[in-house]
Amino acid sequence: MILDRCLDPTWTGIEFGSGRSTRFFACRLKKLVSIEHNPEWYDIVSTQLQQEGVKNAECILIPGIP
Repeated sequence: MILDRCLDPTWTGIEFGSGRSTRFFACRLKKLVSIEHNPEWYDIVSTQLQQEGVKNAECILIPGIP
């Protein structure tokens, strides 16, 4: 996959909108900050990351952004 060759495991990344991509990027980066606007989706993704033991991804909830 192209992203596997392009991403450097020493990088920090940011994404707007969390989901399946959050875990994907967290597994390939040193740190990931994921910004989510939907409280329900934030809870789902945050819980999944905790259950899977992903410690290098930080999910931030900012409700009200489009």
